Amino acid sequence: MPQFPLAAERVRYPGEAVAVVVAETLAAARDAAEAVAVEYSVLPAVTDVRKAEGSEPIWPGTPDNIALLSGGAQLFAFYGSNFVTPERAVTLTTKARRYGDRAICLAHAPACHWADADYTQFVAELEAVDKKDIGPLYSYAVAWLAQLDATRLPVGSPTTAPSASGLSTR
Repeated sequence: MPQFPLAAERVRYPGEAVAVVVAETLAAARDAAEAVAVEYSVLPAVTDVRKAEGSEPIWPGTPDNIALLSGGAQLFAFYGSNFVTPERAVTLTTKARRYGDRAICLAHAPACHWADADYTQFVAELEAVDKKDIGPLYSYAVAWLAQLDATRLPVGSPTTAPSASGLSTR
């Protein structure tokens, strides 16, 4: 799949570059940048992996590419955890979480329902993840923990501690 330096036909996330200005002077560059006009059509957001089934993919032609989703989850988690403002970290790690959720759901179908699972069911399903699916599981874990950190949700809270412990053990 081609990788473009600018959005081509579709902007996939806030902050994605849509134009480049080249000018001989700073003043000319500023004038040209102010003249850039982009029209956006807002697409419906899909924030629940279970509702994503059948929705329009982020990258047409690759909706079920587990490796691409896993890599994206790790990339956005790492970038969101290290190089951005706290506000941008939330955006990037949320995106990482969506990619990680989708990757593990595609690799291991029971993972599609982990958000509703109690601790015992969650741990049992973690143990059932096949060794060939450890990569997507790792991406899911990295994205989830990065999002917890970015949103400042305490990993030790009663709602996250047991699952975080079970996931890190697996």
